[in-house]
Amino acid sequence: MPGEAWLRRGLGNVPPVIGVTAGTRFEAERMAVLMPEPLTMQASGRLP
Repeated sequence: MPGEAWLRRGLGNVPPVIGVTAGTRFEAERMAVLMPEPLTMQASGRLP
């Protein structure tokens, strides 16, 4: 199944955020959210 990555650029003290969905549609309730700074951590969701 294809996946999609959604990026939010960080500004100032707000870190960038990467959202990953299993399909190609943006579905916030089914998205895994990763915060890559200061170290990579999965904030919510689940990655298969």
